Amino acid sequence: MKIVFALVLLTGSWATGQVNFPPKDSAQQRANFERGKANQASYDESRFTRAGFEPLSKLRAKKREVKRALFSDPYGMISLPGVEVERTSDGSVKLNVIRTVGAPTSSLLPGSVWARLNRLQGTSLDPRPYVPWDPPETNEPPPSICHGWGVLLGAGDASTTKSASWGACGGSQDAKLNLASELARLAVSTKPECTFDEQDVFWSFANCFDAQHSDQP
Repeated sequence: MKIVFALVLLTGSWATGQVNFPPKDSAQQRANFERGKANQASYDESRFTRAGFEPLSKLRAKKREVKRALFSDPYGMISLPGVEVERTSDGSVKLNVIRTVGAPTSSLLPGSVWARLNRLQGTSLDPRPYVPWDPPETNEPPPSICHGWGVLLGAGDASTTKSASWGACGGSQDAKLNLASELARLAVSTKPECTFDEQDVFWSFANCFDAQHSDQP
């Protein structure tokens, strides 16, 4: 009887699909939101670091000004580099193509690029404020499977660091997409042998920088 009772305790809520969500606008809902936001920032940092970038948390100490993007193809099959645009202390702007091994490949860009990237970024990478929401219905069906491009974006300077993601699955035509597209375009522009297609932004980047292509030594 003791064994049966233990099994009932372990499987009760799981077997019935019952999940207890905190009430709308409760202290617990707010705490869960803030904890999730902190966990997401930590995860973004780890993704950038594993991809070969300097951690965002170190940018402030070094007073570096950067905007960066890490692209993921729809099926995770292509080895793609990251892109980082940096404004240096003398006001010049350079683009770094960053991989997990080897030194970054750098190219100078026009100084006007930085102001354009600032306009495209706007407030799109700013942390989302807490907005109370209604707990979901426990009988909602799971989301359908979707394969699409994803981009992790980051920015940092001497005073702050920010990161946010955009995904083709559920993503909108918003500022994050515009910023990601411009970073991809700038990267492709540094390789004269590559062609950029405005209608197929991320595949243009992939075709240019896939590890199987000629940018590797």
